[in-house]
Amino acid sequence: DEVGEGIGLAASFFEHSLGRVQGLGREEVLADPATPAEVARLRDRLVEIRLQGVSLDREVHRRAIAASLGESFMHACVDSALESGLRIDADDLQRRELGQSLRNDLEQLVRGEATARSTFVPRRLEVSFQAYELAPGVAVSGKIDRVDADPLSARGMIVDYKSGAAPSATQIHDEARLQIPLYLLVLRDQLGLEPMGGVYMPLGDRKARGLMRAGEDAVPGFANADYLVDADFEAEIEHARGVAVGLAERIRAGDVRHDPHGGDCPGWCDLWRICRKERS
Repeated sequence: DEVGEGIGLAASFFEHSLGRVQGLGREEVLADPATPAEVARLRDRLVEIRLQGVSLDREVHRRAIAASLGESFMHACVDSALESGLRIDADDLQRRELGQSLRNDLEQLVRGEATARSTFVPRRLEVSFQAYELAPGVAVSGKIDRVDADPLSARGMIVDYKSGAAPSATQIHDEARLQIPLYLLVLRDQLGLEPMGGVYMPLGDRKARGLMRAGEDAVPGFANADYLVDADFEAEIEHARGVAVGLAERIRAGDVRHDPHGGDCPGWCDLWRICRKERS
C-alpha cells in the first residue's frame, strides 16, 4: 500500500526517468497542516526526484496542497531535473523560463488531479506491454503512462499524458488516433480490467479528453461529448483494431502511397524533399 501507486505526472517530452515517492504507508498520512518533521520524512522517501513523473496518493495529495507542500515538492522536482543536466541547447535565461513554465503547468495539473471528480484512483505507472496480438501475425508493443482502477471492482481506465491539446472522442475516430483504443484492449486482455475509458491528460489547465464508457457505472468528471453508450464504445475500440491491422497489411504488401493524414503534409515535417508529395 504505497503512495507510489498514486497520482502520476508523466510528461512525454521530458527525458528523465520516472521519479516516485514510495513506501509512505497510509498510516503515515500527513497531518494538516504538515509539520517540518513530516515534510522531512516525506522528502526522505524520495527516490531519484526527476522531472518526468511524480506520484502521490490522492488523499495525501489533497493534504499536501492544503499545507503548500505540493507546490514546493513540484518546484523541487523541476529544479532537480534542470540542475542534473537537461539535454537541451538553452542558455541560463531560457532554462529559467522553461523551469517557470514547467512549474506552472505541473502545479495546475496536480491541483486538478487532487480535486478530480473521478472515483477511480491511480494504481500503476508506465505499464509496458509486449507483443499484444491484434490479429494473427499483427502485434503491438508499448507503454501506458497510467492505469486508474476502481477500488471496489475490476474496472479500469487509461490516462496518457500530453504536452499539447487532447483530442475528443470524435477526433479519435475521425483522425484515426489509435493509441487510447488499443490501450483499452491491452487493459482488458492483458491487465484484466474491464475498460471504462481512456483520456489524454494535457499539462496545464487544459481539460482531459478521450473515449469514455457511458452508463450508470460511468467514471464521472470528463467531457460529456466523450461518453459513448456501450455498443458505440466497443465499436470504437474494434474500429481502431481494424485500422491498425489494415495499416500493417498495407506495409507488408509494399504499399507506399503518399497519403499524409488529412491529405496535406504537416508543416513541421522536414522529409518533404525526399517523399515527393506535392506541397502547397
